[in-house]
Amino acid sequence: MKRYKSSVTLQGNDFAYIAIHSALPSHELSWHIHKKTELQFVREPSTIPLTQDDTNGVSSHVVFYFKGLGNIRPMWLVKNIGNNAPLIRVKPIPDYILVSQIHSEFENNADWVRILREIQKVDMAYLFPEHRTKKMKWVLNLPHLIPSSAE
Repeated sequence: MKRYKSSVTLQGNDFAYIAIHSALPSHELSWHIHKKTELQFVREPSTIPLTQDDTNGVSSHVVFYFKGLGNIRPMWLVKNIGNNAPLIRVKPIPDYILVSQIHSEFENNADWVRILREIQKVDMAYLFPEHRTKKMKWVLNLPHLIPSSAE
C-alpha cells in the first residue's frame, strides 16, 4: 500500500486553549475533570519537553491525555509551568492549559469553561483568545497528535 504525506499543516490556531488557574496538583485536577465529565485523562509516563514560543527555550511539562470518544475530540491537560519556564506567559499566568484540536463538529468551549469553573478549587477558567494562539508552536509537540487529514 502506498503511503501519502499529509498536505495539512497544523498551526497554533488549529487548537482551542482553555486557561485554568488552580492550586490543585495535576493528578487531582484530572480526577475532578473525570468526576464532572466521566472523561478519563491519562498522565504521560514522563514529562514532555516543549519549546516556549517567545524564548525558544525547552522546558519539561506534565501532560495528561484524553484519546477522544465518539464526538469528543482528543484533549490534553498541560501543566503550564515546566521545569524552566511557562508555555504561556500572559498575566495572570495560568497554571494549566486544556488543549483540543479544532474541528467543525468540536463541542462547545463555553461548556468546558463552565464545567471547569464548577470545580471547587479552580479559581478561574477562560477560553484563551484566538488571536493570541497563531504563533503557538509548542502544541505541535504534544504526544498522540494526529493531523486532521489522517481521520
